[in-house]
Amino acid sequence: YENCKKVNKLYSKFDTRVAVLGNIQRGGKPSASDRILASRLGNSAVESLLKGKSGLLAGDKNGAIKETSISDSINKQKNLKDHLLQLIDPLSI
Repeated sequence: YENCKKVNKLYSKFDTRVAVLGNIQRGGKPSASDRILASRLGNSAVESLLKGKSGLLAGDKNGAIKETSISDSINKQKNLKDHLLQLIDPLSI
């Protein structure tokens, strides 16, 4: 938050604070499960790097943290679930 201190010094007459954009886009502060998932994913990433692995993504699949190569993630066809596709029209109003 060093940059925040610089901004506060330059613009001391304004009330400034740090905002995590991802949380704002999603609609608020991270929940406990958000924080736990972030910790699990971060831990998996560090463990992979310590094992000399790179070019991987960590993700939650059915409650287990799984590694996927970036190229597999980009190239794999993802099938959308019908019940989620049905939400497009009502939620796009």
